[in-house]
Amino acid sequence: MKERTRIEREWAREKYLVMVHSVLHYQKIRQLFSQPIDEKFLITFHQYVKEAKSIPPTTGSLINTYQHVWGYFKKKASRNEQEQFQKLLASVTPQHDEVRPFLQQLAEQYNQKYLLASTLLFDQPA
Repeated sequence: MKERTRIEREWAREKYLVMVHSVLHYQKIRQLFSQPIDEKFLITFHQYVKEAKSIPPTTGSLINTYQHVWGYFKKKASRNEQEQFQKLLASVTPQHDEVRPFLQQLAEQYNQKYLLASTLLFDQPA
């Protein structure tokens, strides 16, 4: 597998976890992909991911990230699921997060392979 393909797959798994911790780091990594994949890129990429994960999520970052993830379901979800998502999202905080398990359930239910591999929803990629 080419290095670019490998690192793009790693980014696909990590991107929502990075986003929930730091939108700034998420944006830096997205910009980083305009550069050639070399040793400097890899070091910087992994440094940004590590730095992002050290930043505690905020209520705002949870809401923003979960809304992005919800995009995978908004056309498939039932009215009840849509209402449940909005209700859970309205009460999410870093200390009280019922949205993540709900999105995990939907990812499995709708077999969203991209999300099943996400480290935000699942500690180990599926």
